[in-house]
Amino acid sequence: MTAAVPSTGSGPKTVSAERTAEILLDLDHFDLGLEEILEYLDRLRESGVTNMYGAGPYLVEQFEFDRKLADGLLGLWMNTFASRQEGA
Repeated sequence: MTAAVPSTGSGPKTVSAERTAEILLDLDHFDLGLEEILEYLDRLRESGVTNMYGAGPYLVEQFEFDRKLADGLLGLWMNTFASRQEGA
């Protein structure tokens, strides 16, 4: 895990279906799957290193995403967290 990274943005917001499609297209350019990112965020949460509202910079640092993509992915993670935990 990396050192603490300060938050520099307004954080994630609810993600629309249209924005979800854009995020998935952007993610294709990184040759990563959404599940891999969601699992990374689950591990980050479990580690307790950051409040998840401040997790965007960790995605930027770990995967070299721009802040907009990182915030969108974090929003997707937050939107799906409860349903993914129920299925576990």
